[in-house]
Amino acid sequence: MDRKKVKIMTRMAMYEQGPGQRDIQISQFYKKDYASLHMWYALIWLTVGYVLLIGALFFAFSDQLFNHTQLSYYIRLGMGVVIVYVIMLLVYGIASRTFFNSKHTASRNRVKGYMRDVVRIERIYDRKEKR
Repeated sequence: MDRKKVKIMTRMAMYEQGPGQRDIQISQFYKKDYASLHMWYALIWLTVGYVLLIGALFFAFSDQLFNHTQLSYYIRLGMGVVIVYVIMLLVYGIASRTFFNSKHTASRNRVKGYMRDVVRIERIYDRKEKR
C-alpha cells in the first residue's frame, strides 16, 4: 500500500461522511441562485416573525392603544411600524445574501479540494496500470 494513496483516500472518506454530502448539494447551485433562494426564505420568515411580534404587541398593549383618540397618533404609529419593517428587510436581506454567498463559496472550495483528491487518486492508479 502506498502511504500517499491511503492518506488521500482517508481524507476523501472523512469528507464524504462529514460535510461532503451537504457541500455537494450546495455546490450544484449557481452562487447567485443559492444566495437568492435562501435570502427569500430568510425574508419570508422575517416577515412572519415581524407580523407575529406586532400582533403580540398589539394584544399586549391594546388597552393603551385604544385610549388615544387622535388619528395622527395611529398614522405615526403605523408609519413607524412600516419604516422599521422596511429597514429590517434591507438589513436582513443584505446580511443573509452575504452570508449565503460566503457559505456557497466555502462549500465550492471544499468540493474543489475533494475533486483534486479524486484526480490524484486516478493518477496514482493510472501510474500503477502503466507499470
